Amino acid sequence: MNEHAIDGESPKQPERPADIVTRHSLVLDGETIDYTATVGSIDVSVGDHAGRIFYIAYVRNNAASEAPWPLTFAYNGGPGSSSSYVHMGGWSPKRIEVRADAATPPAPYTLIDNPNTLLGDTDLVFIDPIGTGYSHVLGDAPSDAFFGVEVDIESIGDVIRRYVTVNQRWNSPKFLAGESYGTTRSAFLVDYLQTTLGMAFNGVVLVSSILNFEADNPNSGNDLPYPLVLPTYAATAWYYDRLASSDKPDDLPTFLDEVREFASNEYASALMKGDLLPEAEREHVVKRLAAYTGLTPEYCRLANLRISQSRFRKELLRDESRVLGRYDTRYSGGDLLALDDFPDYDPTNAAINGAFTAAINEHLTRNLGVTKTQPYVTLSDAAIAEWKWQPGVAGYNKAYYIDAASNLRDAMIRNPYLRVLFVGGRHDLATPFYAAEYTVSHMNLPAELRDHVEFQLYASGHMVYLRDPEQQALNHDMRDFMHRAIDSQTAAQAGPSNPTKDG
Repeated sequence: MNEHAIDGESPKQPERPADIVTRHSLVLDGETIDYTATVGSIDVSVGDHAGRIFYIAYVRNNAASEAPWPLTFAYNGGPGSSSSYVHMGGWSPKRIEVRADAATPPAPYTLIDNPNTLLGDTDLVFIDPIGTGYSHVLGDAPSDAFFGVEVDIESIGDVIRRYVTVNQRWNSPKFLAGESYGTTRSAFLVDYLQTTLGMAFNGVVLVSSILNFEADNPNSGNDLPYPLVLPTYAATAWYYDRLASSDKPDDLPTFLDEVREFASNEYASALMKGDLLPEAEREHVVKRLAAYTGLTPEYCRLANLRISQSRFRKELLRDESRVLGRYDTRYSGGDLLALDDFPDYDPTNAAINGAFTAAINEHLTRNLGVTKTQPYVTLSDAAIAEWKWQPGVAGYNKAYYIDAASNLRDAMIRNPYLRVLFVGGRHDLATPFYAAEYTVSHMNLPAELRDHVEFQLYASGHMVYLRDPEQQALNHDMRDFMHRAIDSQTAAQAGPSNPTKDG
């Protein structure tokens, strides 16, 4: 068994493949960093079902001899996404180069040493939940056995516990870093790991977060998401020079402060009044909506002041027969059906998926020594279609919104040294930044813990790391956040201890 092997596989299951260990180096800021990459797997059991979860770990050689070295567990969201996006796009020692302003052309792609990798400051373990990457169910377990909120937390939590135990990393500072639904997973997971498994964490990084799903999912009777997405509409209209006012504001952050103020006051108040909204007030709100969204007053009026994300993506550039990306509205693509009210695809996905799929496969086979012939699943459509969102309660059929923010709050109260970094992009419609800000301000944290939560906003979309300037800024901010968390916790440990009582 090699240095990263995981024990405990059940004799009833197919034999776990041997871990693949390779040695590498890269130069960061003039310093040569030697590191070990491991493609490994861990067998997990939840209830009556078993599965095999694969991970890719990057461990800096000899770092642990200097001091207890930080360890970060990273994953994407979906649910149903492999970790390949944050892996090949953001944080690992290798990354794919993609076009910053349009769709990335087909192969050959460029895979480079990542000058912004986090490996100089933390070891990295990228986890692929079951149904993604090479991870899969075992035995006679149904394919959707691990497609659910609770089973996902338990299985990923078991992976983390066993990796930490076998690799002797209990004394390492530990962080979770998730993107999108991965932030939901992180909020649940840090609470689960601390309360159920006794594993305290130093920090959590939430990239493009969605914790309170009520803030992001409008339906009949839930108007909350409309004011919270308005600043993203405004940032998008600003980007495309579609603002109704004659002069484009020079300072986008100041402009967005103005939009936030309108959204949380006049706009939210008007929506709450519903059919009782006076006509004069309705017309005032219509004009303001048009001014901030770049849409016509008539369109805002016909939408009854409630502009869905799909319709906004379709309408803003309709005169050019183009639709906006959902994950990043700076990407747009040709409209497939001009008369429809809903986009038929996401130009963001179309622009980058080919590059990211090629990148992870190329990296696994050429650099990490993987010889598997089975496909690496970058994104599982089955997982999102079959995901079990609601509690397992018979007859529970009313509208149900997950709220992982309460679990994050509990984790912070139980561990008052835990720090959280929220990361958002101004052009992200999948997880609008103002919805994340709203969630943070409604966590009901004790006053003494509120400065343990930080928020960073970037000129980006959902995948903050797609373009070089934002990736550099994000990774710099993540490194600073980790150092601050560790330094403050180390200082607290150096404080006075409980005096020993005399016998």
